[in-house]
Amino acid sequence: MPFEYCGDFLLKNIPRPVAVYSLIHRPDGAFARIGAETSSSNAPSILVRPFVSTGGVEPYFSEGFTEDVITELTRFTQLSVASYHTSMRLKDVELPKLVSDIGLDFELAGRIRRMGRRIRLSCELVDATSGGDVWAEHYDSDDQDIFDVQDELVRKIVGTVIGRLKAAGAEKARRKPPANLAAYECVLRGNALPLGDLACEAEARQWYQRAIDLDPTYGRAYAKLAHYKQLEWFRDMGSSDALLNEAHEIAKKAVALSANDPVCLNILGWVLLHLRDFDVAAQLYARALYLNPNDPEQVSYLGTLYTFCGEPDRAMQWFERAQVLDPLYEPSWYWPFRGIVHFIAGRPEPALVALSRSSTMPTWVTAYMAASSSALGRDSDAKSYAARVLAGTPSFSCSRFVAKEPYRLEEDRAALLKGLLAAGLPN
Repeated sequence: MPFEYCGDFLLKNIPRPVAVYSLIHRPDGAFARIGAETSSSNAPSILVRPFVSTGGVEPYFSEGFTEDVITELTRFTQLSVASYHTSMRLKDVELPKLVSDIGLDFELAGRIRRMGRRIRLSCELVDATSGGDVWAEHYDSDDQDIFDVQDELVRKIVGTVIGRLKAAGAEKARRKPPANLAAYECVLRGNALPLGDLACEAEARQWYQRAIDLDPTYGRAYAKLAHYKQLEWFRDMGSSDALLNEAHEIAKKAVALSANDPVCLNILGWVLLHLRDFDVAAQLYARALYLNPNDPEQVSYLGTLYTFCGEPDRAMQWFERAQVLDPLYEPSWYWPFRGIVHFIAGRPEPALVALSRSSTMPTWVTAYMAASSSALGRDSDAKSYAARVLAGTPSFSCSRFVAKEPYRLEEDRAALLKGLLAAGLPN
């Protein structure tokens, strides 16, 4: 169940302030309605079940295809769409429970199978309330046709559920698909590998490079490669910025090739944050949000922007809005970033709580936990977290780590450095 931090209070017979949390009670079921922010306007809600892989189709392909369909649907402001993260978490929940718990109106489910060199997509749109089929279709495609099928599927869903397409500019703002299916599959293979595992990240970079070799005009492949170059630079405790500059050049090419792809826009924005070009980064994030206004991922990215721009209250509003749009949205980085917001706002207790909800615990999260613990005067905990940091990154340097965090305000960077040094980490 979700909790909300309410602040520190003085309680009877306890000399120090106590952090108080409120259970967020949802009387209508375990989950809030999908797209609660837009539900007052009666926007029909839809859940896209992860497409099932059959006949030689690898799971990474069907899951990646599902995510792309969801992303395209979030362009239409008249629809309330469950995020891909929610789709994966609810994939085994029965339809009646979804109707009662989240007020679901429609469900899309489907299968993807290979037939030699051809791909067959079978899908059905279901009225969630009655359980009856609204329509069912199957499509056969070959190579590039799969992207035409994807577009047709989105158009049919929107045309059926809304009754007409009136999302301004949504068709013109479509992202450019790759030139061939093989390049698309390479990107999906890379996306399926876990972040944080260095061996897997090295393999993912190879898949993105392979996609570029197959299709030198595929913007998203460049964007994903740029992101992994930036991650490699961030983890390196040396003083060279060569990898960051390389990531910048690759990310710029991604946007030049696919100016309407939110992934390309966000990754270039993220790289520019680390180059301290905050104004252009903000423009890129805003453009990505305009293209997919109901996507909780795009909304939460604005939270990361304002976190590092020194506006923690504004950042938290964007993070909270993402979970209003989709209450089950919480990728691995979501809670740690909320922890950073609390930390720079001078709230180390809720910072520690949010950081501890990280599902992967990379070095940077543990470093912030060490700094938060030292700010609370919990020296033993701080030293324990510091030991974990050094176990994972023996070459860890406080000054280099803090220099790489893209804070706009020097006081935010100084607060982090103070906490890390107090935890006993080497400068």
